Amino acid sequence: MGILSPLRVSGGLPGLKGDHDHPLADDASEISMDDYYSAVSQISPQDSDSSDGERSTEGTDGRVPSSAVTTASSATSPGPSPRAQQFRKLAFAKREKLLEFAFGEEGWKDCGKLEGVQLGRKDFPSGPSAVRGRLNFGKAYTANQVADYVSMLDTKHEWDSMFDKGSVLHSFGEGLSVVHQVYKPQMGTAGRDFVALEHRYEDPTTGRVTITNASIDWSKPAVPGLVRGDILVAGLVLQPLADGTLEATYINRVDVKGNVPHFVVRMVQTKQPTTLKQAKNILDKRGLPHSVSAPASHRLRVA
Repeated sequence: MGILSPLRVSGGLPGLKGDHDHPLADDASEISMDDYYSAVSQISPQDSDSSDGERSTEGTDGRVPSSAVTTASSATSPGPSPRAQQFRKLAFAKREKLLEFAFGEEGWKDCGKLEGVQLGRKDFPSGPSAVRGRLNFGKAYTANQVADYVSMLDTKHEWDSMFDKGSVLHSFGEGLSVVHQVYKPQMGTAGRDFVALEHRYEDPTTGRVTITNASIDWSKPAVPGLVRGDILVAGLVLQPLADGTLEATYINRVDVKGNVPHFVVRMVQTKQPTTLKQAKNILDKRGLPHSVSAPASHRLRVA
């Protein structure tokens, strides 16, 4: 249900939720349990001091603030804190799973096209299915420009009709943050919210930009009337192609929790990847927002 920046917060010790405690986990290919427990033992979600360059942003909306990205002027600033390093390690492990889903073919079923988006689904013996959507954005936009636009929580409702509202709970800097997002009720079911670690990364060799999301434990209380879901892995892969066009691949594997009829889950799964088309339509019609249309040399570069 949640995607592109959906994230999850729940009481308890911080650590990556989803594949690690899921029967379909591929821990050996993602991150070892020793690393997981090391992260849990060293990170406290209550410790939100900004003395190490981190910034608490509880209650803010819109995009991740400039403190969440790396610029040339910040190259000499102090390095990230131990807890930020641990979360970053977890984020990169989930990024590997995101890329595996984006470009792998084993187990994926071709589900045809809907609104111009090529759809795919991967089922598992137990647990939620993974869904994939792929759309070429043409030559008008760079990977960073599209990433900037879809990361704007204050305008996300324009291209994702299921999205209600969101806020940045904490920024670790260098493209790493914790975000809370709320999604509207669907066909008589309760709305869902997600609290997740969100990580944006630009590959300096290929120019590929990824936005990876995965649920974590965080000190965000449950919201009355909402069911908190688990994002096993979700996100967006923005890949510049040899012909100069930009290919966007949407990935979502989410446990929506609660008692949701199977047909409702499938309906939402089918609809969610088409948000790529809606985002492209808005960009084609309105152009890039002023805040993300600056030349590449003046844009904030994500670590």
